[in-house]
Amino acid sequence: MKQSMIEFFYNMKKRKFSKGEAIYSKDDPADVFYLLKKGSVEYRLSEVVNLEFMVITEGYFGEFELLTDHKRIYDCKAKSDVKCYFINKEQFQNLFINGDQKQNEMFREKAFERAN
Repeated sequence: MKQSMIEFFYNMKKRKFSKGEAIYSKDDPADVFYLLKKGSVEYRLSEVVNLEFMVITEGYFGEFELLTDHKRIYDCKAKSDVKCYFINKEQFQNLFINGDQKQNEMFREKAFERAN
């Protein structure tokens, strides 16, 4: 597991989003997992409904669809200027799905709690 975490951090890339900028939209392919360094992001049901229902101010986001192998189910945009790190779907799966079983179960449980 230790080697997996080293690879995880080594493979991370940086990304910035300006306030109001779309990070991803509903029905986009789920191909990235994000770690939030600074700022906040908001989830919306869609631009049509335009109802903010969750704000992330620390931690991570984008994991739910990677765990369930679905397209993005929400719109996600920067509520403030955002700095984050990200890894691609394959790297995420190698660490959290193909990795340690106990860690995998805990991560899935947390993701499903947050999504409901």
